[in-house]
Amino acid sequence: MNDPSPGRALQQSSSVGAQDNSSVSPSADAAAFEQQPGEIADAGSGVPEQTSQVAGGVAPVAGQPDLKAYPDDAACIKQYKEDAATAGTSKIARTYASVMTDFSRYLRENNRQGIAARLNEDGLDKDQSLIEDMDLYRRSGGSRAIRAALKHLRTGARKPASLHAEDAPLISALEDALIKASFEKITAQTNGRILRRFSRWLFANEKLAIVARLYDKSLDKDAAAFDKSGKRRALTALAHLRASQSADGIAPNASRAKTVANLFHPEDAQLVSALEKALVAARYEEASAQAIARHIRKLSQWLLANNKPAIAARTGEESLDKDAASFKANGGEQQITAALAHLRASQSAAGIAPRKPRAELSPYPEDADLIKDYKAAESRPTARNYAPFLVGFSNYLRQNHKQSIAARLSDESLDEDVETYKRSGGHAKTSAALAHLAKSAAGVRAVELRRTADKLRLIMHH
Repeated sequence: MNDPSPGRALQQSSSVGAQDNSSVSPSADAAAFEQQPGEIADAGSGVPEQTSQVAGGVAPVAGQPDLKAYPDDAACIKQYKEDAATAGTSKIARTYASVMTDFSRYLRENNRQGIAARLNEDGLDKDQSLIEDMDLYRRSGGSRAIRAALKHLRTGARKPASLHAEDAPLISALEDALIKASFEKITAQTNGRILRRFSRWLFANEKLAIVARLYDKSLDKDAAAFDKSGKRRALTALAHLRASQSADGIAPNASRAKTVANLFHPEDAQLVSALEKALVAARYEEASAQAIARHIRKLSQWLLANNKPAIAARTGEESLDKDAASFKANGGEQQITAALAHLRASQSAAGIAPRKPRAELSPYPEDADLIKDYKAAESRPTARNYAPFLVGFSNYLRQNHKQSIAARLSDESLDEDVETYKRSGGHAKTSAALAHLAKSAAGVRAVELRRTADKLRLIMHH
């Protein structure tokens, strides 16, 4: 079904690109306007969230073509785009203007007050009716960037506030230090971005710069006040910054060190190969066997790089356990202790205990088809890793006479069932697998097909 509305077009054009968290995000101009990066990252995707049903029935779908945006809102958005051209923020404003136009249309279709009528009321965090409308809009398939868009509108489309000039070189130096310590470039950039936003916040609130009080407790208090998400991102970035300024510098990130594969103790090569074969013989899945072998190989790489003896010469010695603990403490594989236990078992007379054969799983046929499409459409290994969790969950639903995944991928009841499933022994990553499926091209198609079928049933009923 064709739908010319900006919101719906936004969803259709980006459903494939939203297969994973790497969807295209708007310009960094938005960073200072919103503390929730997820809203900005999805500004261009419009991918429906997993929960599209609300109390009282299915929420009206955002972006229907029945009505245009409120005239006052259209005029306000037009002025916003003109202000953005003057402020030099046209790129992000084009995206936000589409989001707000779609939101205004949604408000009008549902007999809710328009955007322009509420611009002079309390802030976004205090206007409860607007908060509720934004939430319903997002849950019915609208863009998650609506809050960031309205916030940018209220600021007059201005560019982000300036940060403390003296903080800029310090933050750039941190990014360089993280990359030199074998952290990935995106990790370095993320830490830098968080600290720049923090510095802007300090500047806007007339507080001293980071560099002026790097080791002062008052800076930690301000970081906690700035980081409202509770994830301590600003405090973590500050810890990296302080380490970069210390005499020892940032400890190398062993888990991401770009070590050439053959640079480990040669005598450990045969040991690792034999372990992998022993695990497969003991009915471990091939992927699990490869992962365990990889943990041992990375430990051997670290031992060689730190001038320590090979694993093969001391599999039963306490010195190997101490070195493994040091490896883990310095960013190495956290599963190394378990991997060493498997290695030692493979060297024992009894060998590795065989795994019990898994019970035959019987997912719903429609779920099996959906998961097959999901794996086929995804180029990254994430879908292949998540697929077994989804199969297991569908098998659980079928055994317990509950509706399939495909029948209610956007239904809150599925979230409730997955929590019950995990409490009964289901895999802990099943929730993440469902979220990833919902954002994939296959998941978006499944949700749209279900909505179309529901509409047809409703029409036939009437």
